[in-house]
Amino acid sequence: MEKTIRYFLILAVIFGLNFPAMAFAEVSLPWSTTFNCNEVTQYNGALCDGLAWGGGWYFGDYRTQITTDANNPNGGGGRGSRFWVNDGTNVNTGTISVRFAAPQKELWIRWYMKYQNGFRWSSLNYDKMIYIHTGASGIVVIPEWYTSTFAAVTGGTSNYYQLRSSSSYGWNSVMGSSASDGQWHCFEVYLKMDTNQRDGVGRAWIDGELVAENTSVDFSNGNATAKQGWAYFDFHENQATPGNGGPSYVDYDDMAVYNTTPPNRDANGRPFIGPLGSSDNQNTNPTYPTSTLWYEDADGDGYHSNNTQSAVTDPGSAWYAATDLSGGNDCNDSNASIHPNATDIPDNGIDEDCSGADATYGGTVSAILFEENFEDVNISSRGWYDNTNPSLSSTETVPGSNRSLEFHYPVGAAQPTNGGAMRKQFSETDSVYVSYYVKYSSNWVGSQKSYHPHEFGIVTNKDSEWVGPAYTYLTAYVEQNALHPRMGIQDGRNIDTSNIGTNLVGVTENRAVAGCNGSGDGYGGESCYPVGGGAYWNGKLWTASNSFITAGEWHKVEAYFKLNSIVNGIGVADGVMQYWLDGQIVMDYQNVMFRTGQHPDMKFNQFLITPWIGDGSPVDQTFWLDNLAVATSPPDVQTPTVSNPTGLQSISQQ
Repeated sequence: MEKTIRYFLILAVIFGLNFPAMAFAEVSLPWSTTFNCNEVTQYNGALCDGLAWGGGWYFGDYRTQITTDANNPNGGGGRGSRFWVNDGTNVNTGTISVRFAAPQKELWIRWYMKYQNGFRWSSLNYDKMIYIHTGASGIVVIPEWYTSTFAAVTGGTSNYYQLRSSSSYGWNSVMGSSASDGQWHCFEVYLKMDTNQRDGVGRAWIDGELVAENTSVDFSNGNATAKQGWAYFDFHENQATPGNGGPSYVDYDDMAVYNTTPPNRDANGRPFIGPLGSSDNQNTNPTYPTSTLWYEDADGDGYHSNNTQSAVTDPGSAWYAATDLSGGNDCNDSNASIHPNATDIPDNGIDEDCSGADATYGGTVSAILFEENFEDVNISSRGWYDNTNPSLSSTETVPGSNRSLEFHYPVGAAQPTNGGAMRKQFSETDSVYVSYYVKYSSNWVGSQKSYHPHEFGIVTNKDSEWVGPAYTYLTAYVEQNALHPRMGIQDGRNIDTSNIGTNLVGVTENRAVAGCNGSGDGYGGESCYPVGGGAYWNGKLWTASNSFITAGEWHKVEAYFKLNSIVNGIGVADGVMQYWLDGQIVMDYQNVMFRTGQHPDMKFNQFLITPWIGDGSPVDQTFWLDNLAVATSPPDVQTPTVSNPTGLQSISQQ
């Protein structure tokens, strides 16, 4: 068997071999390369684009190459980088390195890879693609195939596998079999350094699909140097146990690195560089609402009229949201709300977005359902009903506001002094986004129980406009408990009371999902309790394990619910539930079950402000609400205007 020569750099020192010294050019970000250097072999030629030779390993006559044979024909340039591996463990050629001008606390790194057609593993243990180094020795992130999954290993921490896919995105599922398909595949990772070993953010994509995500990652292991960010990365094939009977190649091409938010969004709305073809500052697969509030300027004159234009599914280049159907022109009509990414029809001379310049459509359209700033008490004139007796404060407001809605609980009160639920209906939608500012008095203690206070609820077209939110076909909640962000659902009217405690998932769609009849999405946390007369209520909660909310300070809260799909009459656990605080996402669930096939036409249609402490307030306490907005989906960019001076802590979800 051929003797493998390893660690060329060490041998060179021992035997006095000559080779060019390693030189690391620092690159400015954003950075990219198509490897369109000269045709070179490891250490026998200069690289380009700030690339530098790293480790000098080789075996036999095989060394790393920049070659036309490794070019991705769908990318740029005319060459790529080729690394050679042999059977065994860590039998590979040398690395290529990229060093940043300064440590980076936030990075997106995208690259393309192709394994030689038919490439196999005798037993896939790991295949390390890229090493993303901090300035602290051993604290590194390594995207790799790991057994039957894809992982971005957090080396140097107590848990290497904090960012790891399911087996649905392992080697076999991506390649289509145990052997390489010989095709180019796109990989990308997003890394945001933690501040306290609990609030780092990591995401990974393969071929544009989000395959792993964690918003509570320890990247730094508490090391102060590591917390400064990632200093450089190098790439090659550091692999275990290929099984090809001899040398095989793995090619890399079309790398890009961003340290600021890239212009593209994936199917889940996450910013990413994305595969080639999505780098034109546009969403390659934009989605548009079907709401009748969206109108198109079809004739290009810069005006809309509900007498001549109709709602559109794909509004094209000129579109805007009218908050009612009164007509009028776009920039002068107070009833029109122009999306900031609207653009004029080319060369028509009309400023569709009212900004003085054209813009480019860049993501999912978010239809505004309603806004309420609580500037006066005439809320019934704006569609609110039930409790129309608000208490307003002129002293507790966010910047730019004159009034806020005030809820004062005397000791022992279940409801605030200004009464119970305030309700407002809106156009039916299968997804709803809520944004508001909230402040809790400095002595705020909430209920001092594991349940309540209730604060905000959203119900659906399956229930009446007067339904009690605790017993519905579906209520979605946004609230806090002990200043911990919380979201929840109830669907008590769906309970099969003849099968209390029986898991009916896979048996029937005529069942509840928030407790009493099983779950369907695997999160757990369901409750089921009798309320008398043979009736049962239920509930399911998702709560941040740490408190992010600071009493005595204004915070911006954003929440998003998207109902799960119904396919062939069966509910699919693909619903979305998300919560942001002061612009940072702290809860993110992508596979929630909100409904079954029993209600395929269920849609959200009513918003409730529901202040309630069932056992009575333990102290005299108050909270304030300002600048409420409800839309069909989140805006493309989360930009808080009120900061949290104390900063956010991390969470682990339960």
